[in-house]
Amino acid sequence: MGTWDSIVPGARAEGHEQYKVWLNAVGSCFSPFFPSQQVLRFGPWSSWTTEGLYLGLKLLVIGDCSLIDPLVEFELFRRGVPSLVHVPAVMAARDDLVHQGAFQLLKSGRKYNAIRNRCFGRLNRGEANWAWSGTWRHPILNVPVPREQFERDVFGPALFLSLSQHGTEVARLKAFWGNGQHRISDKMRLAHGHLRYVEEYVRQA
Repeated sequence: MGTWDSIVPGARAEGHEQYKVWLNAVGSCFSPFFPSQQVLRFGPWSSWTTEGLYLGLKLLVIGDCSLIDPLVEFELFRRGVPSLVHVPAVMAARDDLVHQGAFQLLKSGRKYNAIRNRCFGRLNRGEANWAWSGTWRHPILNVPVPREQFERDVFGPALFLSLSQHGTEVARLKAFWGNGQHRISDKMRLAHGHLRYVEEYVRQA
């Protein structure tokens, strides 16, 4: 089965535009960037936003930790060659998450590679000193886990906890869906994976 990218050119971009309109109509609390009324706690770690929790426990592969800019606050999760590190400082951000330096270090996308190369350094041959590990630090088990497990054990429950603080908005969205309004499109799901958790929570509410 082809992906939406192969079926509909620019589907992600179109889905993102649809998502922005949808979010404006139903409420910003359905975004993982929206700060929770109460801090989200998982084991010894906590975050004001679901996105902060997702990014703050993402593990990066670092070839040489001595090349990391001294201003970057990181935690060494596994020492070695290479090492696994994460940057938990992003979890402390309550507002304006996207403009935090730690966010730009951790958010995937080529436009942030220059910032990552500057902060994490380059090896002698000019190669980047960093790479995505494809794993996250599980806050309870304290072991690296793949994204699917992290989303199931941490991200999804964190988003549910955040949405539980917005009963009025959740009830209103459920009523909209009952009237056939403000549905989540396939393109929106492709562009924003957290929407499947929003759908699950609202339908169960």
